[in-house]
Amino acid sequence: MIQKSDIENAIQKLKAQGKKYGISEIRALLGSGSYSTISKYRAEILTAEDAARKPQPLATPDAVADLERMLRQYGESTKLQEHVAKIADLESQIRELESEVSRLETHLLAEKDGRAEERREAEARAVRDRDEIQRLTGQLATSATTSERILILLEKLQQQK
Repeated sequence: MIQKSDIENAIQKLKAQGKKYGISEIRALLGSGSYSTISKYRAEILTAEDAARKPQPLATPDAVADLERMLRQYGESTKLQEHVAKIADLESQIRELESEVSRLETHLLAEKDGRAEERREAEARAVRDRDEIQRLTGQLATSATTSERILILLEKLQQQK
């Protein structure tokens, strides 16, 4: 009987060889196993790997300096409201993209071998969506950091008045 550890080992071997690690490839390497069992364990393994690879937020001093300059030029309250709206919009986009990635990954796992071309296209969309999530997450982190800086500057300006 095929165990989850067998599937993990097969995926690692295929990755090390630079090969695809789809259900058919795993089954061929193992020499047996039902597609549903392989699919179930593969999905669990890949989901765990994705969870371990969360994007790290990026914040640059130049972005903070630019936002401080913009705050002085255009007024405190208007810019703060814009940042809050942008953060909400980015969070919404991230949720939509995460849902789409999840849907695409589920769809990929359910496909049969005869649909390899469709599978490759779906994988490419999932990668693009994951990259977009990373980009938006970086923007979100930058916006959040910038909003914090704006609040600090507002407090300083109010104290100076």
